[in-house]
Amino acid sequence: VENATYTISGYFKGQLVVNTKNTIIKLQNAFLENTSGKPAIKTNAKTEISSSKDSVNYIITSGRTFSKIGTISANRGLVLGGSGTLYVKNKVAHAIEAEGVKIKGSGKFFFEGCKKGSALNCDSLEVEKEKTFTAYFLNSKNGIKADKHIQIESGNFHFYNNSTAIKVESKSQIVPDAVVLSGGTFQLFENENFINAPE
Repeated sequence: VENATYTISGYFKGQLVVNTKNTIIKLQNAFLENTSGKPAIKTNAKTEISSSKDSVNYIITSGRTFSKIGTISANRGLVLGGSGTLYVKNKVAHAIEAEGVKIKGSGKFFFEGCKKGSALNCDSLEVEKEKTFTAYFLNSKNGIKADKHIQIESGNFHFYNNSTAIKVESKSQIVPDAVVLSGGTFQLFENENFINAPE
């Protein structure tokens, strides 16, 4: 059913798949885990994942994998929001692997990939004005890696122990305004590089 909202709480082991447009997954103290090296959440249509107020939620992938998948793997637009807390961890690849990503809300996000993957791997990342969330990008090869562009106008970003905090790596040699940071706050701890992008 399109334009539907589903509330998830408690423990679930396996893979949650979304195939319908404009689906909202509201997490209410949920723990989603996939131990087979595959995404815990896989979306094939525009989806929003939101953490409910005062809730703490975990989405984790572990096990063996032969592809650079994400714990959350989105083939269309992905929106991350809410006012609660969301931990997304991948022990073998990316925490999030998606096309266009938007982050909003007032909650806390913790994204942790691995040293061969990224905390957030996407085509593009967009954060609009007046968003007050705090996002942590942890222990990965790249904190944020985009294939096209990154535009951030608000939000609070913390990068811990990544080889590169923010990276744009486009197949095109000409990428105007590949990284636009017109707002937001940025804190870096033990990252080898801050920004790596086409000039």
